[in-house]
Amino acid sequence: EEIEIECFDGTHKLILNSAIPVCDDLGQFHGVFVVNEDVTERKRAEQALIQSNELIGRAFNSIDVLIAYMDRDFNFIQVNEAYASADGHLVEYYEGKNHFDLYPNAENQSIFETVVKSGQPISLHEKPFTFPEHPEYGTTYWDWTLQPVKDSAGKVEGLVLSLRDVSASRRARDKL
Repeated sequence: EEIEIECFDGTHKLILNSAIPVCDDLGQFHGVFVVNEDVTERKRAEQALIQSNELIGRAFNSIDVLIAYMDRDFNFIQVNEAYASADGHLVEYYEGKNHFDLYPNAENQSIFETVVKSGQPISLHEKPFTFPEHPEYGTTYWDWTLQPVKDSAGKVEGLVLSLRDVSASRRARDKL
């Protein structure tokens, strides 16, 4: 069990207290082996990580740029609220689904594959897109960046797709 103790100097520490009974071959109890491990710093680090993740999560969902994080096979790991609401879904809808099962597009898939193979990011301007579930939206236009996420050895393990809807400005320019 974890217990909080007060040290002689008045400071407080968290101790992981474990006890194991010591018995002979006949099962006769002879004593207890006790281990106390100071886990104060580990608990502080865990709490700091939790707070950091909460902050990142709040920032991730507070921006109006659509963001999706996918594995190297283009399966969604996480999307922000802006991404989900653009297509009328909840954030949870995307988890584990493949991007190109939801949004089939051979040209875009080729671009994604190139980023995974090359490890180089790509940015596109006013890329046309039609939502498969919402043909009433018509053709929309997007500025997007596809950023590879690499492991410590430099191998691409995922992708971050960020999108900004530029349809209104494109349509206004087309009218001119």
